[in-house]
Amino acid sequence: MLKALVISALVALNFSAADRAFWNADYKGCRQILEEMLPEAETDADRAVIHWRISRACLMMEAYKDGIAHAEEAIRLNPADADAYMWHCANVGRECQLHNVAYQASKVPVMEKDLNTILNKLGKTRCSEAWQALSELYWEHPFKSSDAAINYVRRAAVTIPRGELRLTTYHYLAKLLYKRNWSAEKKQRQQEANREKFANKKQKVTARYACYDGAPEGEWPWESAGMSDREEAVSVLNYAIGLYRRQANPVKFETIEYNEIQKTLSKWK
Repeated sequence: MLKALVISALVALNFSAADRAFWNADYKGCRQILEEMLPEAETDADRAVIHWRISRACLMMEAYKDGIAHAEEAIRLNPADADAYMWHCANVGRECQLHNVAYQASKVPVMEKDLNTILNKLGKTRCSEAWQALSELYWEHPFKSSDAAINYVRRAAVTIPRGELRLTTYHYLAKLLYKRNWSAEKKQRQQEANREKFANKKQKVTARYACYDGAPEGEWPWESAGMSDREEAVSVLNYAIGLYRRQANPVKFETIEYNEIQKTLSKWK
């Protein structure tokens, strides 16, 4: 048994080079590394991981149909892999934006199914990308709650994996808050109205976190108590800037986003 475990550890796939290329915005190089790894994969689970990573690179290269195909292959190989659904959803979302409104509307159920699978069925409630995708879907949809969209991206920010900056998430949250532009008083009333709803753990995860602003004080790491939306938006970006400045070796992708955040703050002054 011990010998088998040792052998398994020795042949485990190492994604560090591919991930490093991805986070340094070398998406073509990332994809090439991953495609070269496919013959090394010995299990369907490993092959699924390679395919969803290729799907993720395809998204950034705007090769959405290719990204959808790789994600679907990952789902086929391992239906329990949440990342496969995540990058399927992301590529479907970007691809449908190239078409008319009717076509976009037809793809909403596809994306919702992917996200519900991740968050409700598989119970991956700390999947930051899924929360942000759900937020974007709600914000853009004319018949869905923009307030829920803000709450979903709050959850996305809180669940960013340790060691990742993900400045795009903080930037997106700040922009939504700034655009909604509620007063501190209105926010307080909404928080009080949602407190009991958020505390109800018997409902679906997505229904509960639609009321995330009803969470106890201190749930979010940036200052927010007693602030208007626009004051909190600035607070979120200042928090993100602090994270970036404490990072020893930020990757190219994060440096680009950091500069965009600085531009946004300049516009808001």
